[in-house]
Amino acid sequence: MAKFHGRLRQWWITLGSYRQLQIRQAPTIDSLIAYIHNKFLGALEYYTTQAREEYLAMKCCSFKRKDLGKHYERMSKTFYALGGIDDVNLKQAYLNSLPEPLENETGRTLSMNNMALHTTTFRKVYQTSIAALEKLCNH
Repeated sequence: MAKFHGRLRQWWITLGSYRQLQIRQAPTIDSLIAYIHNKFLGALEYYTTQAREEYLAMKCCSFKRKDLGKHYERMSKTFYALGGIDDVNLKQAYLNSLPEPLENETGRTLSMNNMALHTTTFRKVYQTSIAALEKLCNH
C-alpha cells in the first residue's frame, strides 16, 4: 500500500495544476475513481470482457455433488460480479457448463416446473441441477 501511495503521490505531482484542477472538479467520486483506475490499471471494460470470457469457458466434467458445489461457487462469484442477475445468457452458460446428461435433465426439470431462466434465480438453477443429478442417479 505504501508503494501505491508513493506512486499515486508522484503521479499527482507530475500532473500539474491544470490537470489537478480538472480531476478535483470531477462530477462524481465514481468518475474520479474510474479515472485513477484507468490510469494505473487500464480500462475496466477490459477486465469485464475478460471475466465474461472466462465465465463462458468454465466447465464441470464431474457428476460428484462436491465437485458440482465447487463449480457452482466458482461460477457464482463471477456471475454476480458480472451483474448476471438479469442476464439469461449467463444462466444458460452455467447450464451449458454441466456434463451433458445433467444439463439436459436440468433443462427438462426446469421446463416441467414452468421455470423460465429469466425469472429463476441462479441459486435455484443450481438446486434444480442437484435435484436432476439425484434423479439421474436413481434411474
